Amino acid sequence: MDSFRRYPQWLELLSDEDLAFVRRLVLASGSLKAIAAEYDVSYPTIRLRLDRLIERIRLVERFAIETPMEQALRIAFAEGRMDQETFKALIALHRQDRPHSAALQAAAPPPGVVVPPIPEPPAPPAPPAALSHIAPQTFVSKLSVI
Repeated sequence: MDSFRRYPQWLELLSDEDLAFVRRLVLASGSLKAIAAEYDVSYPTIRLRLDRLIERIRLVERFAIETPMEQALRIAFAEGRMDQETFKALIALHRQDRPHSAALQAAAPPPGVVVPPIPEPPAPPAPPAALSHIAPQTFVSKLSVI
């Protein structure tokens, strides 16, 4: 037997709590009533939890999720922690930002190429001779009074 097994992506996204819920559901032969009794909650509460879990799985299977950020946004939306308007706005912003991230990665030098450091900016010029007898802190203290 092959010791390496690849699990579906949706299974990798489940929390330990979700996996325990799925395990209990399987052991209860899919009876939501039995699961509700085990958790000591109402049937509608278990139904809601199962519906949210189903929606998360569908989202993962329906979309090719390319980044961890997109994955987190889709899960938050599926769990009802974010409204649709906010979800769409954040996904759009994330997709706009992705080309910039890719461009920065593409602009990185190839391995083995040493890029010289950016030189330090020159020191500010000395104050005019007429003001050299006044300490710089004096200006700051007078400005803070204004």
